[in-house]
Amino acid sequence: HRIGEGLYSVFYEMDGSGNTADEPAYTTVAAIDYEWGFDAPEGISTDQFYGVMEGYLEAKFTEDITLFFTVDDALRVWLDDELVIDGWTWHSKEILQTEPFPVVAGEKYKLRIEYKEMGIAASLVMGWEGTALNSEVIPKEYLYVTP
Repeated sequence: HRIGEGLYSVFYEMDGSGNTADEPAYTTVAAIDYEWGFDAPEGISTDQFYGVMEGYLEAKFTEDITLFFTVDDALRVWLDDELVIDGWTWHSKEILQTEPFPVVAGEKYKLRIEYKEMGIAASLVMGWEGTALNSEVIPKEYLYVTP
């Protein structure tokens, strides 16, 4: 029985020049399954914001998996402190993914995700796929704040 509650996620307002506020506007622990549409996380009134999501991903099966993100707008992803996705430009509901990598069932892997919304629609959804996994949005039960 998995007990993960999600990744620790912090969101900041940004001004028109791309400067991030000093204090976070919204923090939560959740799965990375955000469909803000033309809105933003709670407490953010601008159409531009920045978020950092950190924690650990627990493997469901022992196999090679691919992480994929449906993103609108910009995304960077680190896996065990290695930059595996560098999509720090405009994307409109595009899928960005890692190369396949090996995981062991029950082991945890460090994740850091940086997200930037630069205007209009906003979304960020994280999934995984593999032979045994098929393809799905990663349930929060497999995401942890601490190892």
